[in-house]
Amino acid sequence: MKILLIADGNSEWTFNFLSLFQSSPIKMELWPVYRLGESYRYRYIRQNVKLHLSSEHTYCYFDSNKHSFIKKVLFLVHLLKDINRISNIGNYDIINVQYVDPHYIRAFRFFPKIVRRMVLSYWGSDLMREDEKSLYSIRWIVNNCRGCTFDNIDLENMHKRMYPGSVKRDVMMLPLPILDVIDGIGEETTGKLVKIDEGHIINRSKTSICIGYCGRRQQQHLAVLEQLEKLEEKRKENIVLLLPITYSVDKTDSYIGELKNRIRSCGIESLVFETHLTDKELARLRVCTDIMINAQTTDAFSGSMCEVLYAGGLLINAKWLHYGELDRYPIEYIEFDDFSELPEVIENALETGHERGKNLNKDIIKSLRSVGECMTMWRQYFVAPEKQ
Repeated sequence: MKILLIADGNSEWTFNFLSLFQSSPIKMELWPVYRLGESYRYRYIRQNVKLHLSSEHTYCYFDSNKHSFIKKVLFLVHLLKDINRISNIGNYDIINVQYVDPHYIRAFRFFPKIVRRMVLSYWGSDLMREDEKSLYSIRWIVNNCRGCTFDNIDLENMHKRMYPGSVKRDVMMLPLPILDVIDGIGEETTGKLVKIDEGHIINRSKTSICIGYCGRRQQQHLAVLEQLEKLEEKRKENIVLLLPITYSVDKTDSYIGELKNRIRSCGIESLVFETHLTDKELARLRVCTDIMINAQTTDAFSGSMCEVLYAGGLLINAKWLHYGELDRYPIEYIEFDDFSELPEVIENALETGHERGKNLNKDIIKSLRSVGECMTMWRQYFVAPEKQ
């Protein structure tokens, strides 16, 4: 079986996904949507992944966020040429599109034979960040493709409401290779002081509370910090806050500056992670996280949350963040309805212990996101007979 993957090649998710098919009868080839960085190009070549590149004219379009009408027309013309050229290179059984941007994939409307072999894979906020007009512009492609996959249940339900046709839908998650790294950390996190990276050491005699997982304003770190400041002084002395803001930082926004100022004045020991963490460093951080507070405005069933649950941390989740996975599987976690409830919720968690359900949570996350389970699931999905 031969499959063409259309995706962001400069992504660890894409690299890990292609790794699932090594030593497999399924031959995967990659068409990167964006211009490929040299480090990723080298890694794909080492992995023996055949690459198909767009024309320079097509890639130049993504170098800017503002486009005139003429540039949009020229982009479409060049993209159509790319589709025709690349689709004629090999006789693909399946074309898996993991970049479901309506402005990009609606060009495939001119290639109905290709559409019928397409599997559209939606990730995270693919449906949330587009306006309805754009989403409806690809209805024909959605209704005539081979199938659609989603990395969480809520995204699948949203898709059903948006496109009520009979297209085949499946929830297919991406693997989290770091779960294996977490398992191999061993004695590195058993001491009183644990070195995460060169600039951060966690005191394990304190309760570590992680707020969010990136630097977006929507993570609502400030609202959480406001409530944590209300904890009794004695309690605050035995807490260390963890704030990972290693990605999704808008350098034109003043938010990170505001956040750092609030951290300095909150009266609680805090560790702010701003630089990229290696897999081993991130695994140590996950294992050393006792509690994770997830209070952002909107979210999918994120990998960061899964990693904390797998490592044995307690999830304190906002009720406005509805995850179908938390309903479907018996995952242990605590909810809060309003930020004002957080001090009491945290006090109760610290008094009653925050290790409840850790083994059950680990087994559930392993069944959903481990490399072995995802490899089996995706391989079976692609070789399954096409829906008639």
